[in-house]
Amino acid sequence: VLYCKFPFDGMKKVYRAHDKAEALDIISSMMNEYLMAKLDGAERDERFLYLYNKLALTVCDVAERLIRELALSDFRPVDFELEIGNNGEIPSYEVDAKNGKVVISGFIDRVDTAVINGKTYLRVVDYKSSGKAFKLSDVLQGLNMQMFIYLFALWQNGGEKYGDITPAGVLYYPANSPLISAERGENADDVALKKQKKCRMQGIVLNDCDVVVAMDRSAGGLYIPVDFNAKGEMKGSLIRLNQLEKLKEKADEVLAEMADALHSGAIEAVPSYGASYKHVCEYCDYKSVCSYEEDIPVRELFDTDLTDALKNLEEEEDTADGLDE
Repeated sequence: VLYCKFPFDGMKKVYRAHDKAEALDIISSMMNEYLMAKLDGAERDERFLYLYNKLALTVCDVAERLIRELALSDFRPVDFELEIGNNGEIPSYEVDAKNGKVVISGFIDRVDTAVINGKTYLRVVDYKSSGKAFKLSDVLQGLNMQMFIYLFALWQNGGEKYGDITPAGVLYYPANSPLISAERGENADDVALKKQKKCRMQGIVLNDCDVVVAMDRSAGGLYIPVDFNAKGEMKGSLIRLNQLEKLKEKADEVLAEMADALHSGAIEAVPSYGASYKHVCEYCDYKSVCSYEEDIPVRELFDTDLTDALKNLEEEEDTADGLDE
């Protein structure tokens, strides 16, 4: 029996299904309800309807993976589409700049919490239909900061809603149905395992054994980017709490620098260029605004692994402390 709660148009519906066919029927019914109520379903052409209905299979796969994951996790979703901002449950995230303040608002796909050893831990989860390759070095250079800013906003301003919280990580959840290689008639559980291995969440998790096990009691790295070696030692995408504090300071600094640059009129067309950013300008709908052409100047990104990125973060902080003295 599959079980999960889904928020839908302000209501929490309980989803139960004894097999995948029944689950697909339930999801298709919910999607059809949304199609008619929100997307003018009666006016849509056959191609749109075919592609829309095909999404039900993907949604069913994602729902099944979510249920399997949550069955092995002490973390529970407590908020969906949580608004940060003047009209939200969480106040805007603000950073002081030279000429005023940076005020950030937005919506978080999902917020999960767990009480571990008497402390409340909180993580943010972002759904990605195309997957997500996470690199901390990108964040340190002002890219892909959104989810970390949301985590810092909850850490700084979420006390009234969640109480005293400790940040547990940022995770990107693949909301897709990947293609895999399987033998004809292969066991359904083996097929599901292969899919799960291709759909492991990316991101970074607090370097705390109890927190890691609470996220994935299998301790096999099926759901989060952390597992254990033969000696029982954790390995993977991990960050200590003091490093998260330094990352928050670094993110605030980068945001302030961006704001000051924009305020001074510095908006040069100098795209970022690195391992994950080689062709972004080619597919940009607005490249004509920048007068884009080949061989324009670029901002070269450094591309380092997690260990070196954390080392760079700590060394930069130590240098700044030395200057202050």
